[in-house]
Amino acid sequence: MKRGLVYFLVAVLALFCLVVVRAQSDLRDLELRDEIDADGDNSTVASCESKTKCDECTDDKSCIWCESKTDLGCKAGSWLGPDEDRFTGCKDWRWKQCHFNGRWLFFGAIGAAIGLVLLCCFFLFICYCFASYRRRDRIYRRQKTFEQEEMERTLLETRTSKTPKNDARRAEIYAKYGTPEERAAKKRGETSVFSL
Repeated sequence: MKRGLVYFLVAVLALFCLVVVRAQSDLRDLELRDEIDADGDNSTVASCESKTKCDECTDDKSCIWCESKTDLGCKAGSWLGPDEDRFTGCKDWRWKQCHFNGRWLFFGAIGAAIGLVLLCCFFLFICYCFASYRRRDRIYRRQKTFEQEEMERTLLETRTSKTPKNDARRAEIYAKYGTPEERAAKKRGETSVFSL
């Protein structure tokens, strides 16, 4: 159980590192674009703004299609959104597709990843509880079996009956009429082994 939890935590850490590395590479690309733009070579922005259709714009990974009423057209951007005015700029953008708002896809993917991690944690918690219950049940059964064996040993040693009144009555009947084996032997005309 502990080994599975360690593997899960390593997988989550690896996924987190992958996302961080990807975000850093995108930020480096953005910084390089800003440096190029500062030098006067505005080729990325110019190439994005020259595209007039969503399909053409989203084929280029350095461009996003803006669907806002005020900002309709192709702009420079990445999977994080537009390069300029990332939080206050285009609110309805598309990256590498033309159907869904990129902001909601981005936050939806983060929410789904968090939900998946929480679901896995819940599943691991349930597995841990079940394993703990089985371990306690196994210990309880072993202890109960030991107690039952001890009780049987004690009963055999003391030779006490569970029904002493019935045993006393049975002994009286056997003394008066004989045991069932003795009576069967008398009927056959044999002498009892016990009477010798």
